[in-house]
Amino acid sequence: MGVPRVRCCSSCPHAERAATRDVLRAQALPQLREWITRAISADETWRLAPHQRYRELADGHLTHRDEM
Repeated sequence: MGVPRVRCCSSCPHAERAATRDVLRAQALPQLREWITRAISADETWRLAPHQRYRELADGHLTHRDEM
């Protein structure tokens, strides 16, 4: 099982990084917990397949996509 990735560039202004952290804590972490919970109970075929989950924050909106 791949590790979901979240990108934020280190050159973001401090206020933007703080806002990004808030969105990640409020949205991304609960979604990650749900994904991991489902992954634990998934069948062997799903668990053995490679997975990547990408998240992007733009204009205060968090989106994600999964790749297998």
